Parts: sequence; structure tokens; C-alpha cells
Amino acid sequence: MANRLEIASTVHGNPDAPTVILIHGVVHQQHAWDPVVPLLAEKYRVVTFDLPGHGASGAIPKGTNPIPYVLDSLAEIIEELGTPGERPHLVGNSLGGYVALEMGSRGLACGVTGISPAGFFRNRFELKHAEQVFLALKKSVGVIKPLVPKLSANRVSRSVMFGVFSTHPWKYPAESMLIDANALAENTLLDDLPDLDFTFSSPTDRNLPITIAWGTRDLVLFAGQRHNVHNYFPQARIIPMRGLGHVPMSDDPERIAQIIDTSAARSFAREKRLGSLRDKNGER
Repeated sequence: MANRLEIASTVHGNPDAPTVILIHGVVHQQHAWDPVVPLLAEKYRVVTFDLPGHGASGAIPKGTNPIPYVLDSLAEIIEELGTPGERPHLVGNSLGGYVALEMGSRGLACGVTGISPAGFFRNRFELKHAEQVFLALKKSVGVIKPLVPKLSANRVSRSVMFGVFSTHPWKYPAESMLIDANALAENTLLDDLPDLDFTFSSPTDRNLPITIAWGTRDLVLFAGQRHNVHNYFPQARIIPMRGLGHVPMSDDPERIAQIIDTSAARSFAREKRLGSLRDKNGER
């Protein structure tokens, strides 16, 4: 790419451990992973970052097809975010799950965990439903924007505003809710939602470890979409998360961290075996 995109990232945890990269969803920022990061940081080098067009990262240029731009931009830097000489394990929620799977398809990950990932719509209705959820929220937040700081500080109003994403929205920190509300009102990617293409574009190594975890009470990307996963990734392990919603990191951080840890440990173990075989065969 002619102009390198600036990506705002944060490194947490053990600098000598394998790298797990956490990718947030649309209109979120890296703070979405705050409840989970401390639970992973002792065992892994954990990297969070703001997607292009989000938070402190660079904007998506006007007139650019957003999804290919995001994927190509991240493909350039994902290796730099990881540990030198090692492929990271990628974890993504919603749009971030789609991005993680696409990066895995490009050979940039040793394994992928998707948490209610985009891309598995079974019909046009499910796609339009997800679009309308975000567009309706954007419009609503735009109307009440002067009141957002006060509403974000109240547990009841937080539940009303963002209950579609979480089964326990009152657990979500007020400061995080304020960031998300402002992002909903200002993020221009939402204007392109009707034109976004979530097609999985690349063939994937059928041995790449993939785990897909889906909240059974997801009101944005319906839980039944998990039944479409094996049409694209037949090797994927699918985990229904009982009672959790679309963005479950604050609802049950321990459960999310356990799923990520199990999936990451499996992918790093496979990567180590492959490295040993390459060394034995003199391929390095």
C-alpha cells in the first residue's frame, strides 16, 4: 500500500510469551477487551489495537472499499504486532472475528478464535437485521448525544442503550459506554454497512486450528449462524456460550478467557510441532 496506515496498539502481559492478538468489533475500540486482558496476560503476550477507522488508528480513506482496505492494512502489520519469528493466535469479536479468520486464511495466524464472528449470514434478512441494529443505534445516539455522559453513568440507562449487545449491560463500565456511544455517533464505517461484503475470500489451511464461540442470546448475529460455520471452515470447533450475547467480554470475562486460552494453547502446540518437523527436515 502506498501510504502506511497508523495503527494504535497496546502490548500487555508477558513479553517473552507467545502472542495473542485481540481484535474488536465495529464501532468498538481496543478497550472492549479490558475485562479479558488481565486473565490472559500472565500466560501470553497480549496485543490489543484499534481497527482502521476506529479510535486512535488512522482513518479509512474516503472512496475506499472498507473491508479490503482493512484486511490489506492489517496484513501488512500483523507480523509486527506479533513475536518475531512466530505467528500469533488471533481472536476477534463480530467484525473482528471476520478479520481474524481472513488473516488466518492468508497464513498470518497459527490459529483463530472467533467470538460471534461476522460472515456467516444464512440469508439476506440476517444481514439486513445486523445492519439495521447498528444504523438505528447510530441514529438514536445522535439524537440524544448531549445526554450521553449522564445516561452512561446510570446502570438502567446503560442497559436500555446497549442491551442488544450484552446480557448484563449494567456490568459494562460507564467510561467504556461513553466511548462506544460517541463512536456510534461519529464512526463513518456505519454509513457503508449496506455495501460491505463479508465473503470469505481465501482458501484456508484445513488443519488451521479454529474455534468459534457464539452467545446463544446474540441479538445482532443470531446464534443459529454458527451452524453455517462448517460450510466454510469444516475443521472449526464450535462452542455455544449459554446465556451470553453478541459482545460477551464484560458479561463473563472468565468464560471468554478460558475459551481463548484453550484455543490458543492448542494452536501454539501445533505450531511448535510444525517447527520441530521443519527443523528436522532442514527447512529453515
